[in-house]
Amino acid sequence: LMHAARAGATDDVKENGLMAIANLAKPSDNKVPLLETPGLVDLLVGVADAGSTRETRDYATRALKQLARARPGPN
Repeated sequence: LMHAARAGATDDVKENGLMAIANLAKPSDNKVPLLETPGLVDLLVGVADAGSTRETRDYATRALKQLARARPGPN
């Protein structure tokens, strides 16, 4: 998914990769520690800042918000 989001052949491929990451990052669905995925946050921040379309920027921002909500708080 990260490869598709970063280097997809078309903007649609990039958008679909980012949408899938955003959906997986939802707190209720985040069963995999996505924050520990090397390069994911940097990829999302980069796309949110300078993505090629409004949609890619929106999906990257949504994924970052979802990751922030899914992050476990102090116990």
